[in-house]
Amino acid sequence: MGVELFYKVYPNQESDQHIVILHGLFGMLDNWHNIARKLSADFNVILVDQRNHGKSPYTDEMSYELMAGDLAQLLDQLHLYK
Repeated sequence: MGVELFYKVYPNQESDQHIVILHGLFGMLDNWHNIARKLSADFNVILVDQRNHGKSPYTDEMSYELMAGDLAQLLDQLHLYK
């Protein structure tokens, strides 16, 4: 079971398309606010703080496999399957 990631949604009520943005090393979702705001003119945008970053939980374990599992869990929670 992964960690429950912190995320923000920039909704577009007229679109059924979603963009998920993941920050880079040492980043956090707030770094992408301006871009997400602009993209939300055409898409639903989801910004995500990955584990051990921003407002998401901090753990002793860290790997790409764990981060992929965390993201899969979030996408499932948000019912995003494509």
